[in-house]
Amino acid sequence: MPTQNKHTLDPKSQERLARQQKRDHKVEHIFRRILHVIERFIAVLILLALLAALGIEIYRCCTDMEYLADLGSILHNVLTIVVGLEFVRMLLDTTPT
Repeated sequence: MPTQNKHTLDPKSQERLARQQKRDHKVEHIFRRILHVIERFIAVLILLALLAALGIEIYRCCTDMEYLADLGSILHNVLTIVVGLEFVRMLLDTTPT
């Protein structure tokens, strides 16, 4: 009686496993695309909010002379905008560099 290796599968099982792996790959691809679209949408929303915040900062600097005297507040607001822009870049650029 020939002994069979525990790790070898009969052809039907191999075919079934290959189909399951192909199906899993398709589902994973679909989920990745959905997540990619959601990330882009979030990035656009954040970018719009940051542009609005930048516009408000510029408006306040031009119209309120007392606002210019408070350098700490200006730096806080501008650095918050910069951090937000870096976050948007992180969402859009999926490379690990």
